[in-house]
This record gives sequence, structure tokens and C-alpha cells, in this order.
Amino acid sequence: MMLAAVDIGSNAIRLLISEQKKKNDQAYFKKRALIRLPIRLGADVFSKQKISKKTLDKLILGLQSYKNIMKVYQVEKYRICATSAFREAANKQQAIQEIQKQTGLDIELISGAQEAALIHAQDAMRVFEEKKKAYMYVDVGGGSTEISLFKASKIEYSKSFKIGTVRILEGKDKKSEWKAFFEHIDKIAKKEQINGLIGTGGTINKYAKIITEEKKPTRVSSKAFLELYDKLLSMSYKQRMHIYDLNPDRADVIVPAGKIFSHIFNQTSAAFLYVPKVGLADGIIRQLAL
Repeated sequence: MMLAAVDIGSNAIRLLISEQKKKNDQAYFKKRALIRLPIRLGADVFSKQKISKKTLDKLILGLQSYKNIMKVYQVEKYRICATSAFREAANKQQAIQEIQKQTGLDIELISGAQEAALIHAQDAMRVFEEKKKAYMYVDVGGGSTEISLFKASKIEYSKSFKIGTVRILEGKDKKSEWKAFFEHIDKIAKKEQINGLIGTGGTINKYAKIITEEKKPTRVSSKAFLELYDKLLSMSYKQRMHIYDLNPDRADVIVPAGKIFSHIFNQTSAAFLYVPKVGLADGIIRQLAL
């Protein structure tokens, strides 16, 4: 069965098409297509509280293209989820209606908690041998960051904060939200000895790829991560693009993402960051297969 997931994020929109297959009575997913379009809803919403006509037109064009690609792959089931920026837009309902009118596609607004639950559905943490230890699951998006405590092979609880890469770039991250974020991390760190971090999100995937030059799930030390963050912080936007071959819409958000993770490393005893290279779209695919 061919399945499709669309993640309408604050920094970009992504289409993932996967085929559900079976081997020895075990279901697995084979990725058939992954397409990312740099449509930054967060730049509109976090500054002007609404999606502009220009951005909405781009979004509709992108979604219509996705619809055509889904037809080519003969997708049987799909789900389109919109996150932080879209759900905060004052004109979100009008935007949803216009998208439905022009493309025939239905958009679902999901909460931070729902987003975290879909991401956790990957079971990406099964790789850990010391499952009795505590880990902090950190998903950094353009508009929000989800923090979860993972212990004894399960998520104990999650909390979402309005701190994200695009929101920081636009200067719309609030001191009160950072204060709540720091207090939450501190509370977890005092209660649990955090063995490592599990990081998801397109930007953190890029950190891992730069450090290890690997596309598969990987683990990097806190030292290596912080050293790269310091280098990126000292570079100009153009230098980051040139030296690390970054796309324009990745070269700017990579520093805010590093800022979030550096704070967590400094507040916890985490010695490493595990990057499973999965995201919201992967979780949507798994949910569709149920």
C-alpha cells in the first residue's frame, strides 16, 4: 500500500511517500519519495500574525504539485498536518478553505502534543541498549520545540514550548517562554540523570550530517556538537552556506537550533546526541498504516 504524509511546518513543507511492505510477516516502510519546498510560513505568522496572500499562493501551488505527485505514485491514503505557524495564524480557517477550494486537499491542524506523539511513534529509541536510563527527546521546529522525557523504553511526558528556529530569527521568541523552558529542563535534570539527547527535526539532522557525513541514524558527542555550534555562530550567513554547502533557508536557522540544544546540553548531564533521522512525516506514515 502506498501512503503519503505532508508536514506543513514553519520553515518548509515536506512530502513523504512510502510503501508499506511485509517481510516474514513483519511490516516495514520503503521510502519512495521525499520532497521539501522552502515555503516559510513562520516568517509571515510570527511577525504579522497571518499568512500573506503571496505565501498562501506559494503554499497552494506546492500542495497542488504534491497532489499530482501522489497521483503518479498511486497513493491510497494520505494525511496533511499543519503545525505551529499555521495554527497560530489569525486567518488559518480562511487559508484552509482556500486550499481546499483550489486543491481539494484537507488540512489538519495539530497541537504540539499531537505533533510530539506522532514523532515518538517512530520507536527510534529502541536502538538504546541501556533502556533503563533516562533520555531527553528534543524536537526543534521552526515555531516550537517539544521536550519529552524518555525512560524505561517509553515516553513519560511531553511539553511544547513556543521556541523555534524561525520564531527566534524573527525576534518573536518571548523571555517568559525561555524562562519556562529553562525551568522545565532544570526540573527534569534535577529529577533524572539524563544519559543522552534524542534530536529530531530537519536542522538537527543537518548538524549530524556535517559532523559524521552520514545520512543514516547516527550518534554524536556533546563536545562535537558544541564545537560545531561555536563555529557556525562565529561565521556569517554566507560563510555557513559556502563552507557547509547549506541551502539559504537552512543556513540561517541552523544557529537558532544550535542555541536550543546548547542550552539543554549545558543544563543536563547528557553526553551525546542521537539523531534517528526521522520526523513528523515519518510518524504520519506509521499512523496511516494502523
